[in-house]
Amino acid sequence: MSKKMKLPKKTFLVCTGKKCGSKGGYSHYKNLRGMIRKEGAKDDLQVMRLQCTGNCKQAPVVGLMPKNKWYAQADGAKVEKLFKKAIKPPKKKKNSD
Repeated sequence: MSKKMKLPKKTFLVCTGKKCGSKGGYSHYKNLRGMIRKEGAKDDLQVMRLQCTGNCKQAPVVGLMPKNKWYAQADGAKVEKLFKKAIKPPKKKKNSD
């Protein structure tokens, strides 16, 4: 019997292809890994490298799943802002009773 695979709630996809990697993509990947480790959010978040998204003119490119949101020309400040938003717990809906 196999164990059930443990999947995170959100995944950052960071292009580290030739163009994106040289424009900060590889640094974003390493920084996100460090932020996840520092926050102890390994069960909720993960970061994966992509070889190329085909959007080289928009380098570096970062995506956030499962919402399928993509960010072009993402700088360090933008990546940090996305991380902080990703670790926030979801807002609870108010009852209208």
